[in-house]
Amino acid sequence: MADETKILSLAVGTFILTVIILGVVVYSAVPLTQTTKSTQQKFLVVTGGEKEKTLTVYGVGTVKASPDQLKIVLAVVTEAKTARQAASENAEKMDMVVKALKSLGISESNLKTSGYQITPIYSYKTKNTPKIVGYRVTDTLTVTTKNLKSAGKIIDMAVEAGVNKISSVHFGFSDETLAKLKEEALIKAVNNAALKAETIAKSLNIKIVGVKRVTLTSFQPILPRPISMYEAAAEAKTITPVFPGEGKVTVRVNVVYLIE
Repeated sequence: MADETKILSLAVGTFILTVIILGVVVYSAVPLTQTTKSTQQKFLVVTGGEKEKTLTVYGVGTVKASPDQLKIVLAVVTEAKTARQAASENAEKMDMVVKALKSLGISESNLKTSGYQITPIYSYKTKNTPKIVGYRVTDTLTVTTKNLKSAGKIIDMAVEAGVNKISSVHFGFSDETLAKLKEEALIKAVNNAALKAETIAKSLNIKIVGVKRVTLTSFQPILPRPISMYEAAAEAKTITPVFPGEGKVTVRVNVVYLIE
């Protein structure tokens, strides 16, 4: 009887222990499954999409052209004991200059006052505070024309009429011409980039499948410096020869190609 009781107690204990173990296993399985699922989701977020393969090259395009616009910056400078007198003399001379320029066919719309200054003239002969001994008036005029051959004639007529300072003679491109040259240079730059990309792709045995991005990195018009022979012309009493030379427009682009 005692032996049967021991056997029964042992069976009951084994059953209870089995139930407890199964409960622990089931309870532990729930968070383990959730953690695994969460980890998989995070993994998919990071590696779910394929990274793009790209090839980046730069291209340069340059277009040369003759300037179609001339700008001459000239001035009348007068000095007098009073500012009023200096300004009055300056106005008379500039009026003569404007009339002379108009006689060459330059319209008033192509004449622009680009500066006007009245400054005192000081004497530093004494050790005391500098003394004002007069006034200087500078009236600056910018002349714009598409008649490039008239550069020398404009300078000579202006000087004869009263101009005593020429700041610059500038050959350049009009807005319309500059826009056209920029477009042509841009096309050349993109084609140059495409040629480089094809060469690289061929040498590396890769295939170009598209363009991801094109960026204009720089736009640079380079204008010629005019060559003037003013002094020699003055001695020979001929029209001042001024040569415009040739200008160019350069565009640089970066192109990102998609490859596989």
